Amino acid sequence: MSDIRVASRYAKSLMELAEEKNNLEKTAQDMALLGKVCEENRDFYLVLKNPIVHQDRKLAILRKIFENKVQALTMQVFEIMVRKNRVQLLPELSQAFYTMYKDLKGIVEAKLVTTFEPDQQLKAQFEKIVKEVTGAKSVIIKEEISEDIIGGYILTVGDRQIDDSIKTYLKELQLNLTTS
Repeated sequence: MSDIRVASRYAKSLMELAEEKNNLEKTAQDMALLGKVCEENRDFYLVLKNPIVHQDRKLAILRKIFENKVQALTMQVFEIMVRKNRVQLLPELSQAFYTMYKDLKGIVEAKLVTTFEPDQQLKAQFEKIVKEVTGAKSVIIKEEISEDIIGGYILTVGDRQIDDSIKTYLKELQLNLTTS
C-alpha cells in the first residue's frame, strides 16, 4: 500500500478522534506545526525517513521537539506511529490531515503572484473572487512576489489559473506577430 494511502488512513482516524474529543482545532494546529517543522528543517525530515535511525531514537527526537507544544492526543499518535514502524509517514500524515480539515471546514487555498505586496482591500477582492468561483466558506491566500511577471497578477486555485500578467500578454503579442 502506498505511503499516501496509509497516511490518509491515520489522518482520517486522527480527525475522527479529534472530533469525538472536541479538539479538532487544536489537533489541526498540531498538524500544521508538524508540517511546518518538516518543511523548514530538512535534517528532521531526513531523520524521520531514514531506516537506519532506530525507532526509539526517533521517538526521543519527537518528544524533545514537540513535548509541551502539542496536545497529548497528538503525542500519542506520534508514539503509535513509532511503535507501528510508520514514523516516516508523519510528513504525509500532516498533509493528509490538513487536506481533510480544509475540506471539512470549507477552506480553499489560493496562490497569488504579483510584483508588489497587495494591500488589504486588494486581498479582500481576490478572496471574494475565489469564494465566488469555488463556493468556499473561507479562503487562505498564499502570496508570492515575483518580478518575472513584470506586472499584473496570476491567481491559482486548485487546477484553475487566472493569468493576467504583463509577461503573458507580451508572449501572446509576440506569438501573434510571428504567426501573422
